[in-house]
Amino acid sequence: MADVLQELIATADFPTPVSRALQGARVLANAGDMAIAIDRMAVTLTAALQDQSPVILGVLPGGSYLLGALMQRTVFPLQIAHCGFDGDEPTVAGDLPSLTERLVVVVDDGQMRASQEEALLAALSGHPTGPVWRCSVIQPTASSEFARQLGAVKTDSSGVFGCGLDVMGYCRNLPSLYCLA
Repeated sequence: MADVLQELIATADFPTPVSRALQGARVLANAGDMAIAIDRMAVTLTAALQDQSPVILGVLPGGSYLLGALMQRTVFPLQIAHCGFDGDEPTVAGDLPSLTERLVVVVDDGQMRASQEEALLAALSGHPTGPVWRCSVIQPTASSEFARQLGAVKTDSSGVFGCGLDVMGYCRNLPSLYCLA
């Protein structure tokens, strides 16, 4: 585990289960590797979508880290909307821009359940959208219904945290990706 995380665990007043979970964590992708992966994703999106006027749909809370990073790196006009889930049902936060014949890019952490993916795609199919893409911190594996899927890191998503993924509600903000032991 990175020395910085080890020092943080030693001095912070985390709940005991969180502290125990973090003790044996190992780095899957350091902050530099994650930045490179997100840079590549942003270049791909910019090249493909610069003249498409897409709607970016951030799935909260897990997609917030990647969404923020992509917004700093992409260079094209777009609109942003946010959604979450109440169980498996998607719920939109705020106003949803017009999706009529527009490409929609779903940005999430890569841990949407198949039932949530299906419900989100079903909700989007109620609008006359264009293709629906998915960008995730972890390479999605559950669904092939998205027109295109981009993932920063290929890994089993169980026990992974950092870069938008959490461990017991903590550590979404860490710039490296870790795996629990």
